Amino acid sequence: MNCLICGTGAIGSWLAYNLASDTMADLTILDFDKVEKRNIQAKTQFYLEQQIGKRKVDALQYNIYTWAGKTIKVINSRIEVKGIPELLKLVFKIDLIADCFDNYQSRKLITTIAKQQNIPCVHIGFSPLMTFAIEWNETYIPPNIQVTWDICQAEGAASFIRMVAGHASIIVQEFMKTNRKISMTGNRFTNRLIE
Repeated sequence: MNCLICGTGAIGSWLAYNLASDTMADLTILDFDKVEKRNIQAKTQFYLEQQIGKRKVDALQYNIYTWAGKTIKVINSRIEVKGIPELLKLVFKIDLIADCFDNYQSRKLITTIAKQQNIPCVHIGFSPLMTFAIEWNETYIPPNIQVTWDICQAEGAASFIRMVAGHASIIVQEFMKTNRKISMTGNRFTNRLIE
């Protein structure tokens, strides 16, 4: 199975590592950002201090190969309306999209592309109230809120982010094995499965 992970920040970097460690899936990661000092200081993303300033996709590709022994593909690109034709060429080879973006516009575009191309898509994200949702495209509505906070700065963020990425990885693996789409919502202390 070919899985495209969109966004390699807190959730996306750990989800990619988990899937590379636990599955034989072919992984492709897509992001445009570079590793920043704050990504390293908070210990919420799967990057190293010496990678500050490098493209996230290249740094994550290296880290996954080093730690999990797996080669993954990378796309260093920004998701924009004008870039949809190029992305559509790619998605014909994708069996599953994992949306880990942290902004409305990118989530909306991925939601639209997945629906148009009939590609299963799971969305993983946080709210400012330290809650999370893992939801499939059929019921997902991108939240149209202005992001004014950084989960990486929250108390206990590293553990919370890894927990959510772990749940997301297991849900993705279940889909890969059975095509079963499980959704989940929760916070740091309680989780609720939705089928």
